[in-house]
Amino acid sequence: MFWQAVKRLNEYHAGATEKVLRTAGALTAKQFTAVVVPGQPALRDTLGHSCHAQIIHL
Repeated sequence: MFWQAVKRLNEYHAGATEKVLRTAGALTAKQFTAVVVPGQPALRDTLGHSCHAQIIHL
């Protein structure tokens, strides 16, 4: 049962990551690098941080 839960979580994560990257890929370069909320990083920086964190935790 534990491994089924791990497999299901991994499948969810893969699907969610694909959706985020597909959506980000549809943005223009200006939208991708824009700061939407002052004091918060652009989407590019947030995705970079997320990818780095995933690499570290694997």
